[in-house]
Amino acid sequence: YAEAAGVREPAGGEPLPPPVRSVFPQAMPDEPDLQNTPDRPDTPDTQNTQNSRNMQNAPDIPDRPDTQNRPDLQNTPNTAESFLLPDYRIVGEIFDTYILVESGAEMILIDKHAAHERLNYERLMARRGHPESQMLLTPLPVTLDKQQYDAVTDHLDLLAQAGFEVEDFGMGTVLVRSVPVMLAGGDAEGAFLEIAGRLGSRLHNDMTDHMEWIYHTVSCKSAIKGGDKNLPAELAELVLSLMQRPDVRYCPHGRPIYVALRQREIEKYFGRIQS
Repeated sequence: YAEAAGVREPAGGEPLPPPVRSVFPQAMPDEPDLQNTPDRPDTPDTQNTQNSRNMQNAPDIPDRPDTQNRPDLQNTPNTAESFLLPDYRIVGEIFDTYILVESGAEMILIDKHAAHERLNYERLMARRGHPESQMLLTPLPVTLDKQQYDAVTDHLDLLAQAGFEVEDFGMGTVLVRSVPVMLAGGDAEGAFLEIAGRLGSRLHNDMTDHMEWIYHTVSCKSAIKGGDKNLPAELAELVLSLMQRPDVRYCPHGRPIYVALRQREIEKYFGRIQS
């Protein structure tokens, strides 16, 4: 294969499709081996997706997935029908925002942004004090007003605990050298500016409150958004991670992640049953 500008192309053939990205990015290989930590979400078994319709009698999904042999999603078919797993079935997505899932006698609508945001938040909280950071290829210069600049330079240790390596560059400017791995390739600057604004407001001086709010911001900015175009493999990974966390029901801002309608309610609506 010849590689140019990140595009792989087989000799004499058509360019290969882009690989499916994980909605839960991981740190680069040179970071500590964290594969056995319980907060890492698993991905659906994609090696046998063509035969997944025959999985009705498969064993239950384990509480703690095996991430030692994380499957490669690159070859996953991009059809919702590919993801028939025990106990639930992903039917599809509507309005590029809500994932439609059939589970037993219920129809479940999942807000993909709220779900991804909460799962990101849980991952950050589980690693509190041991952040997953990604070094930027080029440091990000950020110019702040005086109040924000003073607050940021006063809280460099706090930011480091959250995964931001920040250097005082002088004259109201800081250099962001590392960001939480969730923000790598995303809106790192927007997240940092929002955090700087919060610190600069000095409405709260409690370090714990600051940290949790930073986690809220990072979780939101790194989550997929309503209206985003996502491949079925990406949505399947998100749903699988959510199904393994039945305690997760609301996003960090308090909005519900999903709503469920029972089959009986739907049939009553269409007049199939009377009571």
